[in-house]
Amino acid sequence: MSVLSRWDRFRGETKPGSETIRSKVFEDICRQMQSRRQLRVMDFGSQTGNFKFFTGLGTAQYILADLPAQWLARDAISGDGADFNHAWFSEQGKLDVLLIWDLLNYFDLHDANRWFEQLVSYCRPGTFAYLILIHKPMMPAKPGAFHIIDAGQVNYRFEGGQRECPRYSQYQLCKIMPGFVVYRSYLLQNGMQEYVLEFKG
Repeated sequence: MSVLSRWDRFRGETKPGSETIRSKVFEDICRQMQSRRQLRVMDFGSQTGNFKFFTGLGTAQYILADLPAQWLARDAISGDGADFNHAWFSEQGKLDVLLIWDLLNYFDLHDANRWFEQLVSYCRPGTFAYLILIHKPMMPAKPGAFHIIDAGQVNYRFEGGQRECPRYSQYQLCKIMPGFVVYRSYLLQNGMQEYVLEFKG
């Protein structure tokens, strides 16, 4: 079953909305980026892009890989699971920071494992991944759009509708992301938990 069909299956009646996430963990990863400089950052879910913010950090390369829009354009991920465009990715070289946002909550375990098995090919020791796990029984029907306000604040916009939340644990997270270890996590008041993981190889 495709990711999109799973989204539609659990659609509810909630309205679109937005909120500002005050993010201690994202602020920490921004400090790491400022100290390291000349980084390659791949943003997997902002939809609108955060070019201006990362230019201010002195990022060497900012790559917007808007997976939700790609899925909508293609109507579904293939039945074999989530796949990268390897030819496109190979042109980018190794990545230093991965902004995954809330996408992991919308994969089942099989597709999540397949996605990260491919993704580690583009990581190096010291690559950071930032993501958000949702721990509430229900979550928005589709991944949100994340716009960085500043190092400590992120605006999160979501569409109407709901679906059941897989509520992945930290143990499952580490199983899904081979080679990554939890660098820092923080439980937010809105039922979300932020994680920064570091790739050890």
